[in-house]
Amino acid sequence: MKYLLIIALALGCGQVFAQTGRQASSPDYPSCDLSQQLSLKADTGGSITDPRQAHVSMRGNILQADISTARKARLLSEAKALQMWQQVDAVRRQADGLVQRQGFLSAAEVASEDRALNAVALQMCKAPPSAAATGKRPSSGHHHAEPGHPVSLLSAGSPQA
Repeated sequence: MKYLLIIALALGCGQVFAQTGRQASSPDYPSCDLSQQLSLKADTGGSITDPRQAHVSMRGNILQADISTARKARLLSEAKALQMWQQVDAVRRQADGLVQRQGFLSAAEVASEDRALNAVALQMCKAPPSAAATGKRPSSGHHHAEPGHPVSLLSAGSPQA
């Protein structure tokens, strides 16, 4: 009876390990589910006054969180993560500017912002395997991000080669 329990635990641990390994080599982030991202509904509040602006802002937040996670897992280089982060920021700023100027975001403007965010998400979701997954050592690049920037903070704590 004890042996059956030990075997069952060993098999269960093996399955958990196998699933963890798959996640590390194949990105599975909320941002990669574009149909879910396109149907996001977000609440207004604070400086977010338009429901469509809230949608763009929420998508941007999710995408930037996923970019940071992918960078921390070394699925993205620091330079690529910073570039993608800035692209998302530009989309958010554009949406905010339109709402400030005209008081709302039109459906066409949201569709345009969604296409821009989709393009960034697709870059991340199709990222090549990390250096750790291929057995190569990561390069020890220099920090070009601003101090306190999320991408900079993630790479600052990473061990260097």
